[in-house]
Amino acid sequence: MKKAYEKNSKDRIDRQEKVDKKIRNESKSETEFENTKIRINELDNIKSDKAKRNLFELKNLTSDKLEKRRMDDLILSTTSFRNEKDNNISSVLPVEYKRSQNFPNPFNPITTINFSIPNQGNVVLKVYDVKGKEVKTLINEQRAAGNYTVSFDGSNLSSGAYFYRIESGDFKEVKRMILLK
Repeated sequence: MKKAYEKNSKDRIDRQEKVDKKIRNESKSETEFENTKIRINELDNIKSDKAKRNLFELKNLTSDKLEKRRMDDLILSTTSFRNEKDNNISSVLPVEYKRSQNFPNPFNPITTINFSIPNQGNVVLKVYDVKGKEVKTLINEQRAAGNYTVSFDGSNLSSGAYFYRIESGDFKEVKRMILLK
């Protein structure tokens, strides 16, 4: 676990350098860049401390406490510094397309899908059943570069496997999710 943590830390540092370069290019002043960087570093320190504590504490927790910890971690990981104009856009711009597995999975009846787009463009996020029939279009609009969170409510659907597909520019990806009632 320690080696994986160290590797992830190195990867995070590399990604952070790319983000710093992008923020510096888009910042209007050096002060604005430094303020943004300070906010990002504070969040990274919180996440890092939480990850270190988790490595040593998870062995002794009950299942209820594990679930509560998992929810706290989810909130921490998705609650990055928000843009004041739109609560769904993070102020830290991503450097690559990224889409996370929905959480929770399996779900009943609501799940959350997180994704990042590095460039402005049309974003299409659709849900399909196992036969390939479109069940719902969650997003079909122009979006600015950023990190997004979308909720999907499957309360009007039957239990089973569903697929969601995200398209933005040349990026296309499909993931499976399970609805259990």
